[in-house]
Amino acid sequence: MKSQKRSRKVKQATSAPPPDIKPESTPSVEVVQRVLAPPEVVLQEAMAEPDRRLLEEYAEAIRVLREGKRFSFREIAEWLQEYGIECDHNSVYREYTKGLSDEEEREVALRDAEEENERP
Repeated sequence: MKSQKRSRKVKQATSAPPPDIKPESTPSVEVVQRVLAPPEVVLQEAMAEPDRRLLEEYAEAIRVLREGKRFSFREIAEWLQEYGIECDHNSVYREYTKGLSDEEEREVALRDAEEENERP
């Protein structure tokens, strides 16, 4: 009997909306048509982009700072930025680990994480 009473109460409560609530109107949808850039403009923009493989030229300096001077990848990135080289710690890490085996790369990542946690 109790379950029947509960179902009746639920049905009664859900069947009639409260009198103070008004239905919301749906906002109008704008259709935007994209205009494609001319191929010449895209080519010029592509040529103006900085070379992303630039760090390959600094691989030896990265190794010296990492292995010889015990710099973190963040510190190496900041150091290179002082010389106008656009990079971040992720790109420095990728350049440093290029050519390493998966096991060596894992060891480098673990060591770096430990060093990052030790620094203030």
